[in-house]
Amino acid sequence: MDRSLIIGLDRIDEDTRIEEHQVWKDFAGDLPKILGGALTILSKAIDLYPQVKLDTLPRMADFAKWGYAIAEVLGYGGDSFIEAYKANQQYANEEALNEHPVATAIRVLMAQKPNWHGTVTELFTKLQGLAFNERIDTHQKAWPSAPNYLSRRLNEIKSNLNDIGIEYDIRPTGQAKEITIERKERGISNTVNIDHIDDTDETDDIIPF
Repeated sequence: MDRSLIIGLDRIDEDTRIEEHQVWKDFAGDLPKILGGALTILSKAIDLYPQVKLDTLPRMADFAKWGYAIAEVLGYGGDSFIEAYKANQQYANEEALNEHPVATAIRVLMAQKPNWHGTVTELFTKLQGLAFNERIDTHQKAWPSAPNYLSRRLNEIKSNLNDIGIEYDIRPTGQAKEITIERKERGISNTVNIDHIDDTDETDDIIPF
């Protein structure tokens, strides 16, 4: 998800729908202008690209630099592109967290406390109880079926949790693994969206790079 752009598309109204063959016919007619415009902008962006210096590099750094250069050429401003890109990445991170049941349970656990410490087995038991209370679906594939699978599920969302200020550390101690979870303030919302985890078919288009 953090290598993707999420774009929400509106449903096409009945009075504006057209058949597929007409879509391709119109596209073929517009293609010379589209291609010519794209190449013109790209040629200007190529000249500007070496001068682009970002204070911090987000994920997909080269994509961000090209986006900055292209936005400058188009007149939107490179800084506006970076702001929009970071906002989209944050939205993507929220989507990833909201779709993962373990992430939801961890956020509920850490919503009212700065840290939690115990064994992985104790955490599994704790999360099972929270899942029951918050009506989180534990029958889906992403939910661990036993404590020994919990570490794997946590690793799937480690970077996503870090982005909202939740960090954890797992250390083997004798026959058990102990885990410490800490919540750190990073100016990012840690609101838990329980209602988002459902079986609806409404999804955004995800464009991977």
